[in-house]
Amino acid sequence: LHELSGSIAETLRERLKSWRTASLTGVFESTAVDTFVAFWDEMSPAFQDEHPGQFGVIAEKFAQIMQASLGYTLLEPHNFLEHPDGWIQIAEGRLTSGRVRRVLRPGLSDTAGKLRIPARVEVE
Repeated sequence: LHELSGSIAETLRERLKSWRTASLTGVFESTAVDTFVAFWDEMSPAFQDEHPGQFGVIAEKFAQIMQASLGYTLLEPHNFLEHPDGWIQIAEGRLTSGRVRRVLRPGLSDTAGKLRIPARVEVE
């Protein structure tokens, strides 16, 4: 991430720098989750445009950090109908087959299997 340029990379770097203070002040979990949501909802389209080859690498590292530090697992659904109500938000498309066309933001669940952040998807 240090070698990447652009405003989105800088915004992400600044958010990640805040994690140390958040950890020391007892708000690490909410800060990390807010950064995760911002990365996927606000930053990812522009980040993918600016750094298409690096986006997948950064997204994977982010998932590893969420798993290692909070025990959160990614929810990357393939079918809308296979998950409990509220676990998936439909961003685009009409639900006909239930098939997920694209995951716009993975969801997060904790070690107890409780939903933390719903996945946001396009469906068909």
